[in-house]
Amino acid sequence: MATLDSGLGGIASFGENDFSSATKVLGDNDDGAVAVNVTSVFSGGINFFGTNYTEIYINSNGAISFGLANNAYDFAGADDFFAPALLPFYSDISIGNGGEIYWDLDPVNGNITITWDAVSPYSGSGSNSFQVVLSDAGGGEMDVEYIYGDMQWGDVGGNAATAGLTDGGANTYELEFSGNSTAMQSYESNDFDNGDPAGIFSTSDSFPYVLIVAGSSGNDILGLGSIDIAGNIISTGNDVILGGAGDDTISTGSAESINWVAFGAGADANGTTGQDFFQYTGSSGSSATIRMNNSPDAGDADSVADYIHVISVDNNVSLMVGDFAVGTDNDALYGGGDADTSELKDSFGSDVVFGGEGGTDSDVINASGMTTGVNVCFTVDEAGQVTSGANTLDFAEVESFDLRAQADTLVGTRTTSGINADGGGDDSFLGGSGNDS
Repeated sequence: MATLDSGLGGIASFGENDFSSATKVLGDNDDGAVAVNVTSVFSGGINFFGTNYTEIYINSNGAISFGLANNAYDFAGADDFFAPALLPFYSDISIGNGGEIYWDLDPVNGNITITWDAVSPYSGSGSNSFQVVLSDAGGGEMDVEYIYGDMQWGDVGGNAATAGLTDGGANTYELEFSGNSTAMQSYESNDFDNGDPAGIFSTSDSFPYVLIVAGSSGNDILGLGSIDIAGNIISTGNDVILGGAGDDTISTGSAESINWVAFGAGADANGTTGQDFFQYTGSSGSSATIRMNNSPDAGDADSVADYIHVISVDNNVSLMVGDFAVGTDNDALYGGGDADTSELKDSFGSDVVFGGEGGTDSDVINASGMTTGVNVCFTVDEAGQVTSGANTLDFAEVESFDLRAQADTLVGTRTTSGINADGGGDDSFLGGSGNDS
């Protein structure tokens, strides 16, 4: 079985904070929730599914929620969890029947560790020990580990536990064997196909890193029906795809739910008619194209929000995003750490750009390629909205604008940190109280 992280202080070595004695914001020791401020470890909060949170809620029933306390143990499973959440083992847990929940905040090493130690079911026998470790990945992003120790039960009254993560809406990622009570008792020795030791499931920057279909080091073409060396196939279901090194082209099937696509230098990817999460890491000089919807040649709307997370830290990396402007489905682009430039084109749609924080950070929205002017309105420091006709782009963590082409307007009266803007044409700038340039 996997070994839980210990040596964290307290009576059980899992931290000095325990659920039984903590003040509950909802419920009690049986079905309750405790609020934990995370800013001692994540100074600016945690970014989870595009929203920033400065506290988490530990649910006694095997969940960690964001933005909303929750003490549910809904046997309908993770799909019906109504708040964004991490769900390492979601079931009807009762620490009144045995066990305890501990947590530790470690600013030095950048970790928050939550441990369900030998917890019992509300009815039935056995005890389970499992752990969630949230690690600071910089810029508000977090890496997550689910660590499964001794697992002795998988259901309460015949209702199986579930495990995964959710945005609190219709979009849920469930772990292998989630909902299978017998198989979940073997989570302590399960290989989650993510390169970690048995009994550990991990994510990178909040993205599940589960290699279901993996490319080679060569130039792969991965599409519907492609089979990797392990025999895994890209189907019309929910696929997780890693391109690997080389110049890859990836097109997924028309799944009805989330697809996770992670790829690197030179890779191109087409999304699905469902919700897609893309994670791109490109080396210096590389370029790639992502079409967010199921449309290799021309833009089609899919009516659901797609996400792209760029985690490259090298210079001179280019990513072309197709279908970003199509429809009103609120697609999101995350720049990650260091300096990113997002270029606007005509008809840029109704979407979101997050420049990202950390590293050598100076994120730019470049509107110099527009054939009509744009209106930029800052609502707070580094965040606001760009409009042009019927097009609306929300932005956050953006420091600079390139407005050198048309007659543009920039209003930053609500800012204090300073705005950088390059003008050209008949522009109108109204700055804030910071050092604008």
